[in-house]
Amino acid sequence: PGGEWFNVSYNDPEIVCLSKNGAIVSVVPSSGETELVGVFDYGLESAAWSPDGEVLIIVTATDDDEDETKQNSVLISMNAQFEVLEEVTVPKIVTSKGNNDAQVSVAWRPDGSLCAVSSIDEEDNMRKVRIYKRENLVMHAIGRAEDASGSLVRNLQHAGLAWASSGCSQVLASVQRKGKKTQQIVFFESNGLRHREFALRELPTTSVTSLTWNVDSDLLAVGLREESGTDKVQLWHRKNYHWYLKRELRYPGQQVVNIKFDAEKSSSFAVLLDSFEWKEYEVGWDPSTTWIHGGQDGQCVAFVTDGCSLNITPIHKALIPPPMFMSQTTLDMPIIEPFFCRQSGCMFAPMADGSLVMIKQTVDEKGRVNYGTAKVQSKGDISQLSLRSHVIVEEIASSVRVAAISCAEKNTGNEKLVEISISGLDTPEPSMEIGTSIQLEGRVLRMVNWADTSNGCLLHMQDGSMVECDVVDGAITTSPSISEPLLEPCPWICAIKDVTPYSRGDEHDQLHPRLIFGLSSKSRLYFHDIMLTDSASSLFLSTDHEFLCYATAGSRCQVRFLNLYEINGFDPFMGPDQANLLEGYEPRNIERGAKIVAILPSSPSAVLQMPRGNLEGIFPRALVLRYSMTTIFAGLYGEAFQVMRKHKVDLNLFVDLDPWAFLESGIKDFLLQVSNIDHLNLFIANLRDFDNTQAQARFPVPDWFKREHKERKDRSSFDFTTKVSQVCRTGRSVMLKLEEDGEKPEGHFLLPVLSTFAKENPPRLDDALSLIKSNALKVETETKKKNPLFADAAQNSIHYLAFLAEYELLFETALGMYDFEIARAVARNSQMDPKVYLPLLRRLNGLPQYFARFEVDVRLKRYETALRNLYESFSANEEVPTTDGKEDKGNTFANCLSLINEHNLFKLGLELFKNDGEKRNEISIALGEHLLKEGQFQTALSVFLSTTPTCVEGAKRAARAAKDWRCYFSIVHAEVEETNPTADEFRAEQRQQVAHEVATEVIAGVESGISKKRMEFYASAARILLDYGDDILGGVDMLVKGACWSEAYRVATLHQRQDLTKKCTDAAIAYAYTTIEDFEDKSSSFATASEQYATVLNLRKKNIFVAGPDMDDEQDETGSLFSVASQYSNMSLRSDMSGSSMASNVSSVISVKTANTFSMTGDDGINRHRSKFQKGKKKKQKKKRKPKRKPGSIEELNGLVQTLRLCCPKDDYAFCIAETLQFLIFANQVPVATELFNCYQSMTKSIDESRDKRVEAAAKEKSQAEQVTRVEGEQDDGNFVLIELPIEKEMDDVSCAKLPESLCKVFDYAL
Repeated sequence: PGGEWFNVSYNDPEIVCLSKNGAIVSVVPSSGETELVGVFDYGLESAAWSPDGEVLIIVTATDDDEDETKQNSVLISMNAQFEVLEEVTVPKIVTSKGNNDAQVSVAWRPDGSLCAVSSIDEEDNMRKVRIYKRENLVMHAIGRAEDASGSLVRNLQHAGLAWASSGCSQVLASVQRKGKKTQQIVFFESNGLRHREFALRELPTTSVTSLTWNVDSDLLAVGLREESGTDKVQLWHRKNYHWYLKRELRYPGQQVVNIKFDAEKSSSFAVLLDSFEWKEYEVGWDPSTTWIHGGQDGQCVAFVTDGCSLNITPIHKALIPPPMFMSQTTLDMPIIEPFFCRQSGCMFAPMADGSLVMIKQTVDEKGRVNYGTAKVQSKGDISQLSLRSHVIVEEIASSVRVAAISCAEKNTGNEKLVEISISGLDTPEPSMEIGTSIQLEGRVLRMVNWADTSNGCLLHMQDGSMVECDVVDGAITTSPSISEPLLEPCPWICAIKDVTPYSRGDEHDQLHPRLIFGLSSKSRLYFHDIMLTDSASSLFLSTDHEFLCYATAGSRCQVRFLNLYEINGFDPFMGPDQANLLEGYEPRNIERGAKIVAILPSSPSAVLQMPRGNLEGIFPRALVLRYSMTTIFAGLYGEAFQVMRKHKVDLNLFVDLDPWAFLESGIKDFLLQVSNIDHLNLFIANLRDFDNTQAQARFPVPDWFKREHKERKDRSSFDFTTKVSQVCRTGRSVMLKLEEDGEKPEGHFLLPVLSTFAKENPPRLDDALSLIKSNALKVETETKKKNPLFADAAQNSIHYLAFLAEYELLFETALGMYDFEIARAVARNSQMDPKVYLPLLRRLNGLPQYFARFEVDVRLKRYETALRNLYESFSANEEVPTTDGKEDKGNTFANCLSLINEHNLFKLGLELFKNDGEKRNEISIALGEHLLKEGQFQTALSVFLSTTPTCVEGAKRAARAAKDWRCYFSIVHAEVEETNPTADEFRAEQRQQVAHEVATEVIAGVESGISKKRMEFYASAARILLDYGDDILGGVDMLVKGACWSEAYRVATLHQRQDLTKKCTDAAIAYAYTTIEDFEDKSSSFATASEQYATVLNLRKKNIFVAGPDMDDEQDETGSLFSVASQYSNMSLRSDMSGSSMASNVSSVISVKTANTFSMTGDDGINRHRSKFQKGKKKKQKKKRKPKRKPGSIEELNGLVQTLRLCCPKDDYAFCIAETLQFLIFANQVPVATELFNCYQSMTKSIDESRDKRVEAAAKEKSQAEQVTRVEGEQDDGNFVLIELPIEKEMDDVSCAKLPESLCKVFDYAL
């Protein structure tokens, strides 16, 4: 029994066909063999396979066990081998034979756990929806109302059930008639409760034939049949709790048999017609259906199609979330896909029946926008139902030329490009004429306008190739695109035809003759053959802002902005710097799943649609900064200020972008355009002496923006350290000039001018107060008794100035101006106590002019000015009133000298009293005493000697302190000769005593050891004892202690003291033998320290290589052994050891002693923490152990470096050895001299050998490490030896000082 086949399913490896007559037939597709599996006697009402293909649910009838004349309705589940799993009896249903309204429908939940059956019960003739469990076919729920009544849902229709997946909350869709004129799609939850609905916008005579969900359950296909016999398919979509009719497909003269969505691709579906013809469709979502008109108005209008309605929202005015809208245009038929004119302000809407309607925007007298419609009259042979993807390729006056795609008639056929001319746009009845068509090679996936021109378009074929469409001589032509194809087919593309504005002028310009971007269905974003990101949800190309904007998906959801200039020159093989460009300029985090709707052309804002469907307007930093910088360069300062102030952009950008241009001409335009005084004050208050456009600043200027906007002058010549002062001075002069020329009323810029005075560095508050006073005096007051400074205008200005600077500072500034009236006006409304400032001002007003100024200067600590005013008061003989009989504060010279001494004003004092020799002499003596206290003894000596007459006592003290014994004895001698020329006693006794004292002072504090300087001091002390102390023995002792052997021997010989000559020789021999032992110790110590130094140096390098320098290592006198250790001379070993991070480790050195200043004090230091019951025994204090040095630490390395330095004699040491050798030869002690010379040379040779051995070993290790590096790479563990520390070069060159060459020749040849 065949016929009435209602279900054909592929159940691998067979095709299973089910018949209403009860037959189940399997067909082998490869061979065509058929097999009758079985027959149900009473036929099949309905059946459906489970989603996994394992269970078949059948609704049929069987004989009643008790009455064979009756049948029962049953629900049977069978497996893939057609074995019965379960069979349950269900309420008797009305059979569908001969009754189409009684059709039974079966649907599975997508996860296969439940199945639903829609049927009419014979008992009450009412259609019900029952839900059964898969395992045992037990009824799980029955369709009921969502209210608490529990009543059954009535008036359900016979259209098939459709169960959605989790994408639409797993609801079960059915059809219900509401009243006599309305049909609606109702939804049931898995528990049987009805949950929401939407009404079909059809006539009551139209019936629903089928319901089908796509795999993602975001589209519901509704099959409809009109009374006239025309079938149609509607695609419905839910967003923000509203159901939109997005597309209607009509099939006049044909019936729709089945609608089937692709099992994997949610955007593809097929429609089977009764003529065994099927049509394949693929739909796509446009996240932005907007009409953007740039220019001054910057309109951006969003359109949403909803069946016959076109919802219109001007998002540049208001963001109205869907499904709400600002205005709506209703047409006769459902709208397919509108397309727009960029220039004429109109759009066209293709209709579901193939007709075309023009929608034109008009503005009435009140400025309200209206949309009028006019049907376009059609001429042509091509069926307009087959046209899609309309694009305007040319706009001429009142006509446009449109390109559309004519779909292929067969599955293997190619599509055509059809030319359509629409004219009479300015008439009530425009006409359309379908012209020629061009055969394409393949099928078009996407056709879009160029983003930068309205002429022509770009076609993206399904095979990935690109075809360009142009209008030549009034006709449409096509040609293969000169740019390379995308890596995979992309349903969403945007392109720029003319790349000249985004060219660099180098070899990259030839790589991309077009800029084409594509977003694939797998969320990959491409730029030609380069993948920009693998997770993008939407893209938008904004030529107004010159950005490619796209929203990312995944873990980092952002809106990114790629500048077209940078992306045009992008080369993925140029390293990480190029790869960083893909992060975009100032990316903005967004909600997951958000998509870009539009980027407004004349505003730095973007409109996003959230996953729920609502709209959000954002102002990304990238758009705000570029918009601000562009408007600043264009001189639109007022517009830029509003945006920058609103979005908290640093106002220093006005100056920093082009400082020379702003100061020369821009500042005047800025003052005229930013008319709000508070805004001007805000701008001045935010100025800083810093370039905010530098790379490390907050608002660095990108390279692509610098290319677009050139500065007038080189910014390197501008001094940003004085930027604030320059802007304040220039702005103040411009503001005053505008008031002077009458462009602004007088006093208009008073507060901004005060702001410039206060902001300038240093602040010029005195000039600001002077301006307030001058303005106050210009105003005529009604009451002449009232002080103008106490008027409201002056007080308001003072209040504002106090907002910028504290009242106390203002009061002191007013005092510093010596204007006590304005000082009183400042203090009048301040927080100052009148009991304090009124007596002060009253007293100052009662003092003489210069003395009052002197007291003000002392109060303000302006001591130089105070001295000048005190001098003027002294010169003018001003009478200063005394206070309580005290004269400590007067205007005498003693007061001047006291002020000079107290505040170190000697230079100014000498200048003021230059014509008074006596007073100048007193000031000089005071200066000398001051220098003595400061430790500047030589300078003090010169000052004392310069006085007239000479200050002998001061000069003597200064000479002794400076150890200038020659000058001291000269002064003493001159003093004695002048006071008592015949006093010979001084020469005999007093002079000897003074000589011994001075000699002791000369050698006091001389460092131990042998040095040239030490020899000079002892020689000077010996000369004092010989010349002034008549002490030969003391003088020779001094020379011997200073190792001045030759001079000591000369003095002893001069005075014929043989005992002293022998003493000199014996001392030199003893010194020689002591020095020989020291040479041996130095040689052995250097050898040992050199070996340890090599070991510790390697440990130190290894520590740096592994973990970097220690955070607590301190710099030493060697100039920081490791502060630049990361700057390796041969190679960079560790990427995480940058120079900046190393420097930061060293620059912050904290002393342990200064880290904690807390200390306990008290008489009983031990018992201060004990109670009175615990004062018995004192605990023995443990000695603190010195912390052990860590191997390879900087302390250990420093110690070894100091040892190596001390072991190598320096030039002073060699000089002393040479002096000793020469004296020993002179004293006929040649064997001792020879031994001393040979030991010094042996020490030098030993030290050189130890050093060279260590250097050679280190060089060998480095050579081996370099060879290993070439094979193993930079991260080999032995690469630490390649690190070079700064101290290495010094230690590799360390050596002993050489003896004089002449002396060496003596020992080489003579001895």
